Amino acid sequence: METNEDKSKKVKRQRRNLIISVIAVLIIVQAVNMFFKFKADKAYTIEIEAAKEEITILQHELEERMYDIDSLGGDIMDLEIIVAELEEEKTNLQQRTRYTEQQLQNLSERVDGYQELLILNLTLNSMVATTV
Repeated sequence: METNEDKSKKVKRQRRNLIISVIAVLIIVQAVNMFFKFKADKAYTIEIEAAKEEITILQHELEERMYDIDSLGGDIMDLEIIVAELEEEKTNLQQRTRYTEQQLQNLSERVDGYQELLILNLTLNSMVATTV
């Protein structure tokens, strides 16, 4: 027959296990959420890289046309302005890519931290369970 002390210990153990389980579930949910955000940010980075590639290709084509027009004695001032605008847009895209990469790194570090916290909680839970 269980004594009141045994029942009290059992209730405390169950409550502690419940709290640890809820914390673990919350950490897992947050990690999954971060993972999907990571994937979305990665896709965004890929799109930015593709846009930079297209701008580079357009820039080279314009420079070739500028050379052709200049060699024929035509005015290339408007084309030079367009090339400068493309270069500026490319620079803006590179800055956005760097920012996104930093966000991805921060997100990865947070996921690692949550995983470590989960492992620590599980370890503490098993240590507490063996001592009780």
